[in-house]
Amino acid sequence: MRSRRSTMRCSPPALPTCASSDVVRYARCRAAVRPSRRAGRRSSLRASSGRRKLIVDGTTGTAMVHPGRPALARIRATAAANAAERLRLAAGRGEPCVTAAGRPIRLLANASSPAEVDAALERGAEGVGLVRTELAFLDSTSWPTEAEHYNALAPLLARLEGRITTVRTLDFGADKTPSFLRGDGGRGIALMLEHEDALVAQLTAILRAGVATQLRIMLPLVESPAQLVAARRLLRLAGGDRVQLGAMVETPAGALRSTELALAADFFSIGTNDLVATTLGLDRERPVASPLSAADPAVVAHIARTIDAAHAAGITVEICGEAAGEVELTPLLVGLGVDELSVSPARLDAVRDAVRRSGEPGDEVRQLGHGVGSVLA
Repeated sequence: MRSRRSTMRCSPPALPTCASSDVVRYARCRAAVRPSRRAGRRSSLRASSGRRKLIVDGTTGTAMVHPGRPALARIRATAAANAAERLRLAAGRGEPCVTAAGRPIRLLANASSPAEVDAALERGAEGVGLVRTELAFLDSTSWPTEAEHYNALAPLLARLEGRITTVRTLDFGADKTPSFLRGDGGRGIALMLEHEDALVAQLTAILRAGVATQLRIMLPLVESPAQLVAARRLLRLAGGDRVQLGAMVETPAGALRSTELALAADFFSIGTNDLVATTLGLDRERPVASPLSAADPAVVAHIARTIDAAHAAGITVEICGEAAGEVELTPLLVGLGVDELSVSPARLDAVRDAVRRSGEPGDEVRQLGHGVGSVLA
């Protein structure tokens, strides 16, 4: 006989008919709940009849069907504790984002929509450290026009008047490949430089939409100074002579050439998602490592090299990958000397709190010594 109480693992998006968030929530579902095919799940979870109780933990991707009273009590206690912690963290929004040693860290947000910008500003972000532009065009059948770029960006950037606004050029390729580029092996800035007219159209639109902001433009997957030189020529052609142009360091090849890149860039941004995948030989489209894998010594070496190269050249360096939002890694990143952290709006309060408790000498060594992430075990 099957037990009436069961648990299963699933990706959070696989539960579309139920509430899911960064805290445990309680939901009642009538209809069948099927894990998404995208998550590669073949099993399904069905409510046989009547009303069934379903508990969803959006953080761990765990669902519990028809939990008993002890489980409900534990989960409700956890939800209450999480709510109290969110209130405690929100109370610190007026506090400066400085380390325990007094060094300021600029706290920015990753955003792809006006709603995310609003959420970030409400939580005290100083600006945006990553505007993803490709997400609006994944269903396009051709390169976006200048007008299309402007229409997608203008509502978002209008909310950032006078604030730091870092817009990344199209990062097509790999798991973000629209139909018209399928079969093309290029990615990031290398792909864009093969289509200069498309890049100029986007740069022109970015300059128009961001005219009232403290605009910065950054290029994805930079691995060569020549790419920066070529992109800067096109930026000038678009009228952006005075706009900062930054390089995203996301591969071992980019990190190993960071000293050269720093001489051609106005700032660095380290994309830890790709850096972890390429350094550890993982498949980005089927990730098996968590953001904490950024604490792997091989990845840390690339981050440290990149930060040192940036500071030697007198430019700033931000981290905008998922690792930036992991508070367990905050002491490590602060200890390595990062200047800016750009995280999802939901992580801003927790990261600010972690920064304020970080920065004592040796923090990064202690964090590594404690074996952050299974990769260090």
